[in-house]
Formats: sequence, C-alpha cells, structure tokens
Amino acid sequence: MYLWEFNYAIQKVLDYKEKTNKDISYIVLKNLIEQSFDFPKFNPDIFKYYGEELHLFNFFMKSKNEFSENFYIEITDNGIQFYNLRNDSNLKNLTNGQRDFILTKFKNSSLLDDLLKMVVVIDKKYVIERNFINDYQKFLISLLKNELKIIEDCNNDDFFFISRRFYPLINECYKKMKKKKKRRTTEKELLEKLDQQRIIGREGEKIAFAYEKKRVKELFPDFEDKVKPLYEVFVNAGYDIESINSDGTKRYIEVKTSNKLSREFFISRNELKVAEEKKEDYWIYFINISQKNPIPKMIRNISYLKKKFFFNLTPEKFKVTWDSENEINFQDYIEEIAQE
Repeated sequence: MYLWEFNYAIQKVLDYKEKTNKDISYIVLKNLIEQSFDFPKFNPDIFKYYGEELHLFNFFMKSKNEFSENFYIEITDNGIQFYNLRNDSNLKNLTNGQRDFILTKFKNSSLLDDLLKMVVVIDKKYVIERNFINDYQKFLISLLKNELKIIEDCNNDDFFFISRRFYPLINECYKKMKKKKKRRTTEKELLEKLDQQRIIGREGEKIAFAYEKKRVKELFPDFEDKVKPLYEVFVNAGYDIESINSDGTKRYIEVKTSNKLSREFFISRNELKVAEEKKEDYWIYFINISQKNPIPKMIRNISYLKKKFFFNLTPEKFKVTWDSENEINFQDYIEEIAQE
C-alpha cells in the first residue's frame, strides 16, 4: 500500500463520519473503495493483514471493536495532520508538507532501523546493495524511493543510493546506535528477567482468556465453555487458548504479551508449524498490559503474513548438530588447537 493511498482511505472515513455521525466499519469501507473509480488499485484486504509490522496503518488509523473481521475504524491524530497537508487536486502524489511530516515521525520509528540494517558505506556514500534485498526490503525500498524520495533515481545495477540531503539524519541515527552498548547480564539478573517475563506472559493469557470468553458469549451464549485455557495444562501445544470462530469452526489462539510499546514478539518453531497447519484458524492475540484495560490486537493467519512479507522474522538462535564421523574429526581438531 502506498502512502498516497491513505489520502483516499482517510477521505472515505471522514466523509462517512460527516454524513452519518458514525464510525465506518471495515466492510463498509471496503465496499466504498471497491466501488470507487478514483481508487482502482487499492487492496481493501490490507486492513486485515497490514497491522503494525510496517507501522503505517496504525500510524494513520486505529481499529475499534476488534471482536471480528468487521471492525470499526477511526482516524488517528497523525492521520488527520497528514490528511490536512494534502493537495485536493492531486491526491495521488504526496505534498512536500506530507513528506516532511512523515520524515519527522520516521526518525523515531522502526522503519528507520530497518533502513539502517540495509545501508553500507562505499566510497563515502550511503548505498544499499540490490543483491541482498528480500521481499520486505523491496517494499521498503519502493516506499523510500518513490514516495519519501530518500533514495535517488539512478541507473545502477548494483546499488541504490541514499540522497545526500538525508545523510545528517542517518549520521544522527548511527551515533545513537553506537552509544547503545550491550550491557553484560549476570545469572541472577537473567533469572529475574525470565521470571518477570513468565509473570507478564501469564497476565496476558488471563486477559486474552477473559476477552475471548466474552467474545464467544456474545456470539453463542450457550457455548462459553468452548473457550479452553490450554496454557494451564500444556506448554507445547503451539497455542494457548482453544476457542471457536463466528462460523462455529475452531479457533487456535497464541497469546503474546508486552509491558511496553512494542511492535515485536517472539514465536517458536513449533508455534509457526502449528500456524501453518491451522492457517486461517490460527490467531495471535498481542496484548500490551501497560495500557489501561488492554484489548488484544488480533492477528489472523500469521503464516500467510510471513509469506506475504508483512512480517519480518529474524533468527535469534541456531541449533547446531553433527554426525558421529564429524564428531571424531571435531575432537581431533580441538586437541590440535590445544597443543599449539
């Protein structure tokens, strides 16, 4: 989804609010956009799958009543400020004011961190190597090049070049990164941290369980007992709560909890495997317990999101294995090193 498309989407939401004095639902917005001749390329399903992973949908809009797929949408303060800087005669191009506004917010966003991970220095120039770009990074390149103009237009088969006027921004961010030195952790501190994470995780599971029981009770008053807290029994099921969808099929819920503003969580290999098996019936309920009366952010079908590059998965651990023959060679090598 391009940034300029939010000019249209926000316009639809605000027009509906002005005419009806009500918040627009996802289904109504989807229908309005599909019927619009001035918005032919917009993919309305982006509202179901965008989430915070690219930090754009939740920057401009926020969802309400996320009990089902047909949630309600309202515009954030950032969305209003962005929309007020538009050019009414040409909504398909960002104005300089809109670009400057986004870049001001961009300085403190995870998008900038993602950009810095791709940048290398060659001949005192900030560049991005074309050969090392995955699907998510290609999307980010398109955003930075075509709309924010951070990447220059140039005919080079090997590199993308960062515009020099953004060098001060990148230098500033690199300096901040260098100041963040990794602090050593004692065993006691690690155990305390793990215990705190366990407490936070269990609190999130309880919140998700209560939320899910309420959701199911509103749909099926006699089916409340269909919501089962597997987290109290199993630790390797690949999900924490078993429930039902609005059509009566099973829903498998993995709860992820944070006590700070965050757009990340950890997911195990087993959880990903179960998510790929369950597909549309597998849900992540992401809960920020630092908020007052937290409501789960519901993410459906994470395996689809992963394949469509909406989520960026970063390996944190690696399993090392070797066969018996290599083990002998390995031991010999260690002994040789020790003798040197």
